[in-house]
Amino acid sequence: MTSLSSAEEAKNSLTDQLIQSQKLAAVGELSAGIAHEINNPIAIIAQEAQWAAHLLDQAANGGGQDFSEVRDSLREIQAQVDRCGNITHKLLDFARKREPVLQEVDVARLVDDMARLVDKEASYRT
Repeated sequence: MTSLSSAEEAKNSLTDQLIQSQKLAAVGELSAGIAHEINNPIAIIAQEAQWAAHLLDQAANGGGQDFSEVRDSLREIQAQVDRCGNITHKLLDFARKREPVLQEVDVARLVDDMARLVDKEASYRT
C-alpha cells in the first residue's frame, strides 16, 4: 500500500507540474495578444497626458480657466492605468500556481472574452 500511495503522490505532483508548465506555455503563446492589450491603454495614457499638459500650458498663458477637459483627460488616464493593472493582475493570477477554487462564472462574458482573444491571436497570424 505504501508504494501505491507513494506512486499516487508522485503522479499528482507530476500532474501539477505539467499543468503549471502548460499555463506558462500558454502565457508565452499569448504574449503578443497581451502586449497588444497593454499597449492600447498605454497609448491612450500618453495621448491624454500630452493633451492635459497642453491644456494646462494654455491656461498658464491666459488661454482660459476651464479645466473640465483636463479633468476628463485625467479621469481617462486613471481608467487606462486601472485597465493595465487589471490585465497584469489577471496574467499573474493565471501564471501562479494555485489550488482550484469553485466560483460562479458569467459564461456569456467568458465566451465573449475568449472570442475576442482568439480573434486578436488570429489577426497576428494572418
